[in-house]
Amino acid sequence: MKWYKIKMKFAGKCITCGLSLPRGEEGFWAKDVGIKHKKCFEDKPINCIICNNNVDCNLCEFANYCDRKTILQCACENCRDVNNFLDIYKKSLHNIKI
Repeated sequence: MKWYKIKMKFAGKCITCGLSLPRGEEGFWAKDVGIKHKKCFEDKPINCIICNNNVDCNLCEFANYCDRKTILQCACENCRDVNNFLDIYKKSLHNIKI
């Protein structure tokens, strides 16, 4: 997916934080995905706790319920699709070094 830096022609809602992007503000847009604030676009991505690959929060089924400002660990779509996901996730949580 390709993101484009744009100047907002209309007000919109950021797909990352859910807050408004006012008309005239610079943001990022991807076709069939949505828009993001510059800060939300530049935030460090979250890695999967199981496989360490990047978690694409914009396409996540839980995106509407997730607070990206407070989340520390998550699981990617591929890892969530395995049969014993919950067991693997719990085991991975025990291996976290804080």
